[in-house]
Amino acid sequence: MTRPSTLRGAPGLLVTLFVACLTPALAACGASTRDTVLSCTAPSDCGPAALCVQGACQASTRPAADFTSPATLTTNRAVAVTATVHDPDPGDSVATWAWSVTRLAADCDADADVADAATLQAVFWCAGTYQISLVVSDSTGVESEPARRTVTVTALPDAPTVTAGAARTVEHRCAGAPLRCELEQPVALSAAGQSPLGGVLTYQWTAIPPDASRAGAAAGLSPSATARDATLNIETEGGPISGAWRFRVRVSDGSGNLAQATQLLTVGNRPPVIDGAPISLDHRYEDGAYVASGTLTVPVYDPDGDPLEVGVAMSEPSGSGCASSFTEVAAGTGLFSLSCANPLSLTSAPRALQATAGDVNGAEASVPVVLEIRNRLPVVQPAAGPGAAYLTLDHSVGTCPGGSGLCFQVGGPNPFVAIDPDGDPVSAITLLPRVEPARTASVAELGAGASADTFRFSTPVGLPAEFRSPAGASGFSVTATTADPFGASAPSQPLFIQILNRPPAVRTSRPVTTVAHRYLASASEYQATAPLAVFEDPDGDPLVQGGSVGDQSCPTVTLGADGAASVACRRAYQPAPTSPPTLSGFAGTHQVTAVAGDGWETTGAVTAVTIAAAPPTVPSYSGAVESCACKCREWDPEPPAVCIGGWGWAAGTGRGAFPVRPADPDGDPLAVTFSLVAIPPASIPTGASVTPAAMNGLPESSTTTVASSSFPVRVVVSVSDGVSQATATWTATDVSCSKAGQNCQ
Repeated sequence: MTRPSTLRGAPGLLVTLFVACLTPALAACGASTRDTVLSCTAPSDCGPAALCVQGACQASTRPAADFTSPATLTTNRAVAVTATVHDPDPGDSVATWAWSVTRLAADCDADADVADAATLQAVFWCAGTYQISLVVSDSTGVESEPARRTVTVTALPDAPTVTAGAARTVEHRCAGAPLRCELEQPVALSAAGQSPLGGVLTYQWTAIPPDASRAGAAAGLSPSATARDATLNIETEGGPISGAWRFRVRVSDGSGNLAQATQLLTVGNRPPVIDGAPISLDHRYEDGAYVASGTLTVPVYDPDGDPLEVGVAMSEPSGSGCASSFTEVAAGTGLFSLSCANPLSLTSAPRALQATAGDVNGAEASVPVVLEIRNRLPVVQPAAGPGAAYLTLDHSVGTCPGGSGLCFQVGGPNPFVAIDPDGDPVSAITLLPRVEPARTASVAELGAGASADTFRFSTPVGLPAEFRSPAGASGFSVTATTADPFGASAPSQPLFIQILNRPPAVRTSRPVTTVAHRYLASASEYQATAPLAVFEDPDGDPLVQGGSVGDQSCPTVTLGADGAASVACRRAYQPAPTSPPTLSGFAGTHQVTAVAGDGWETTGAVTAVTIAAAPPTVPSYSGAVESCACKCREWDPEPPAVCIGGWGWAAGTGRGAFPVRPADPDGDPLAVTFSLVAIPPASIPTGASVTPAAMNGLPESSTTTVASSSFPVRVVVSVSDGVSQATATWTATDVSCSKAGQNCQ
């Protein structure tokens, strides 16, 4: 090595060279090296195995160690071996002692306290040879050469004996604040010792933890550690407590002879429990991406209540096409975020948190926790509000599906809205119209309106009760579905169709009307027809007669396809000599109510129908009445009486037919009466009479004759149609024959 004197003017280099010799390779420099480095203020400036002495670095010299073993060693006795050590460095000292006792030829190990101490405490339990070794270290960590001695141990006669209780196992529990851990229940330690020499034995229990990490656990014995039988509890302030504990009981007789036994106690430790149930997280659709975020916590607990160290980690599956992050913010808890452009990647990629937990006693658990990104399907609800159960619509009449016949129809545009809880885009709403099975004639259609998202129900107009009830209820309903990128929604609750109806209305009314009548001889009845009112339906429904009301003479109301209502009035009458006309009660005013219905509701209009009756007429007459007789123009004066002048027509004598008759504008049958009256100053001719053709009916003039022995004859004629009467005077001044002069044979 270069001496410092040869490196004047280069102190920096000088320092570098000496520091190099004070590295861990110092042993290669030799233990007697005294080269120094100027300028040090603390040992740390000089590196390991070196001292800072008066501002200069100096290599540490190995300390020296030795000890003297007892001349005689026996089993079952406590032995103390004291070290003799020396450190040649000024100001340095021995800091640690490392003892070891190794059996060379013996049946068991020695029970030795080999902690850092200048005196070794040992007990040999088996006869044989052992090696005792000691290595000491100074304050810089430089170790001495090992000091070794081989000793021979002989057996001690009449040594005491002792047995300890059976091995036990017990769990532990931690609870409280501050945390306190202890055995789940106290454990009984027991021992039984004997001494061949007699006398009283003393007992001493010592707790031997499973390892150095349990040094913070305190074992307490009651009533004391010197009791033969004691109750044990082990406590710690949240530190490790589990493992195989040994409780050594050592007995001593009056001569200091020893015996020992060990009772084993296993303090159980159950590993942490990680709740591996899947964690679900809702997603949302934002700015064209499917995202999910939130605070994720994996529940972890320790069955024993031990303090835990918990960790949770996660990484996005390779190839998912999504970006995710997970930042642990607390034990078992982390902030998670995920963004996917493709919706399928959001839910199909397998994701899991890896949760780990360890307790202070060394038990560990590791569980993968599946992370489910959840999708909430869209919901379809009525546009009127989620509580709506009915959709109320007007109806109309149109061509039935297929183009044949007329149908009641009700429908409209889509009445639903789609709401996605996650904000996902949804497909167009699909309508699902439904007709109750019992309504076999009704049909549901989609897209029957101006756009595809419309619905319509149709029922033939002949079945109004199948279309709707009087209160508007129908057997029709509409549900709907939609879909987000992950699946279809459930069908909505049905909207039941409530169908409105506007009753028929009176377009033209006739509060009063007067009509003529006719007597129809072929039917033997009086007849009249009167218009009543004109109806229309605001919904276009076909109108039907809805229970119109008249009287006995006017019972039949007819409703035309154009909505016009009329009434037919009739009264039967068969003319007979003993049955006067019954026009009275037929002619006059009749209250008639015309009622039009649309199948559900009706509307009426009252009309006072007056059936007019024109009075009959009968003309007066004065003149000869027709009476022709076939007479011989000249008789042979000689008997027998023979007509020699030929037969010819000539005026008859005493009987003739009136040439006029009564008339009725309505064609009504008439009751006709004749009365002979005097022509002042003369009286009624003797034997005068009138013979009518019929009492009731229209008498023919040719058959109404007057007979009298002399003329003139006056007849008062009265005619009645049952309501009105007319009177005339017929005067037969003579008889005449319009065929006079004509041959009658």
